[in-house]
Amino acid sequence: MSNIDTLRKTGLTQEAAEMFNKKIEHRKLEYEMNNRAKYTEVTKEQQERIDDTRKMFSTIYNFIEKYCKSSRETSLAITKLEEAQFGQLKELQGRKMQMSNEEFMEKCKKLVKEYAVEHLDKTDEIPEFTVYIVWMCKTLQNSKALLSTSLSDGMYYELTMNGDKKEIYLDAYKKFENRCIKIEEEEK
Repeated sequence: MSNIDTLRKTGLTQEAAEMFNKKIEHRKLEYEMNNRAKYTEVTKEQQERIDDTRKMFSTIYNFIEKYCKSSRETSLAITKLEEAQFGQLKELQGRKMQMSNEEFMEKCKKLVKEYAVEHLDKTDEIPEFTVYIVWMCKTLQNSKALLSTSLSDGMYYELTMNGDKKEIYLDAYKKFENRCIKIEEEEK
């Protein structure tokens, strides 16, 4: 016995039973599609994007259910929508999430602060100091920043993010001297 026959026994009209069955089938499919994403480990940011995507597609599904009559065209539209949702969820799961410039800068400042504190003389009290970015560049998924601190330790830091490997490399340099060297104009 089909779902429609079962629903008809409850006193629903044929049209109402078909509409109700359509909603049941849609919910089952939506549940299956949404649960496919649960088998892949994702970051918190990816999960937020996946959840937002699901909500947006649910809004569209609900609109179609509410305003479109049951027809072949409606079924085709829902099929295309399901394909789009599946493709988008798959893309979001597989995407290497890129750190924004702001996130990279804050991460660099935090790493430099931790490094500086770790390398202070253990007998000294930890002084208040700031970490600042001197220069930064981002190319595709990779970033590089030069940083220093307000400490008078002469240290300079270079942080490089390898976006493919999700790694940040920290190089610490000590400034030994700052000389001004005049360049004489060549006589022509």
